[in-house]
Amino acid sequence: MLLGKAHFTELFAALNGASHAMLAEVGRPVIAIGAFIDPAIVFMIIAFAVFTMVRQINR
Repeated sequence: MLLGKAHFTELFAALNGASHAMLAEVGRPVIAIGAFIDPAIVFMIIAFAVFTMVRQINR
């Protein structure tokens, strides 16, 4: 990824305000924000590369 070792797959928002250790043990409901952010960043990088390539071909 463009950001090096940064990954957002473990980023989440707890629906009940619990900490990460408690959520891993009990399996409480969370909103997995990282599951959306990671693919969105990868998509933006690929879309920019394709856009740049098409723009250069059309010149």
